[in-house]
Amino acid sequence: GGFSSRGGGGAPLSLSWAAGKYEEARLKYVQAYAVLKFPGVLFNLARAEMTVGHDVEAYKLFRDFLKMPQTD
Repeated sequence: GGFSSRGGGGAPLSLSWAAGKYEEARLKYVQAYAVLKFPGVLFNLARAEMTVGHDVEAYKLFRDFLKMPQTD
């Protein structure tokens, strides 16, 4: 389950997302990324920020995601 992502990324968090609890999911991704600096977690956090209307923050996170080394 969860979003498609690179480098791991939050399958347990997808339950909040699937239930439409986008702000709850966003907060969980913030917490997860503080501990796990995985590209997939950052990507999912950016998507969550975009979904709740935090477009500037989403842009910054997507930009940071694109700067990360590719592992695929």
